[in-house]
Amino acid sequence: MGRTKILIATHKATEKYGDKCYQFIHVGAAMHPEVKIEGAELDNKGEDSISEKNDKYCELTGLYYIWKNIHDVDITGLVHYRRFFVRKNKITKDPNSIILSKNEIQSIMSEYDVILGEPTDKKYAVGGFFTNPLDVPEFAIYRNILPSLRHLYPEYVDDYYQEFFEPQMSFCNMMICKKDIFDQYCQFLFGILFDSEKRWMDAGIGVAPREMGYISEYLLNCWMRHNKHLKICYKPIALFEDTNKIGFKVHYILSRVGLNWLNPIVDRIYAKFIKK
Repeated sequence: MGRTKILIATHKATEKYGDKCYQFIHVGAAMHPEVKIEGAELDNKGEDSISEKNDKYCELTGLYYIWKNIHDVDITGLVHYRRFFVRKNKITKDPNSIILSKNEIQSIMSEYDVILGEPTDKKYAVGGFFTNPLDVPEFAIYRNILPSLRHLYPEYVDDYYQEFFEPQMSFCNMMICKKDIFDQYCQFLFGILFDSEKRWMDAGIGVAPREMGYISEYLLNCWMRHNKHLKICYKPIALFEDTNKIGFKVHYILSRVGLNWLNPIVDRIYAKFIKK
């Protein structure tokens, strides 16, 4: 269980956090070859790649890279350049003091199968939480994925339907797990996404920016709940972005009190009046 490699999805050069088991992966490298990130693996290299889909698949191009190109590990996973699993979520000037280390990850994996982010509240119907069963079939994420799910994994249909009655879920497409479980999940996820994408393109609908990355958050939670034999360890996800600036502290406080929806407003104010 000693071979552990966690990739940090990033689209730009930025400060690296985490110990030696963490390594950058440049997601969307095929779309932005001009971007140079020191020490990063490129998601358009290796045996197979969907790097050119990054505008629609977001961090999933990194997830796909791990699935298809990283084989010599026991434990793997994906985090973000500014979001990490931590032992305790708190404001700190030293992110490395709370980010899960290699030793901590391996210790958790000796008892659990998967590390996911602590479930947090959905934003009512707009975030996929319903109380009226009649409303679920009209929700685009449910309606658009259902044909592919029925075709490829009909045994998951009931769990997928149930997902939209769950008030919370794990967000960000972040996970750390044993490589065999990682591969099983990716086979499920990308099979559904690729099939759905083809159906939409054939119908002349197309895929909106970031859409597949957003949809996959629901599929992740659905897959984990369906596979009841998996032991899941939930850990806080902390946001690290310029921790000395007031914008970060405001984001953190709003997130902790459940007012995440105010963050875009804060960003606009910050960009217009403060950031120069």
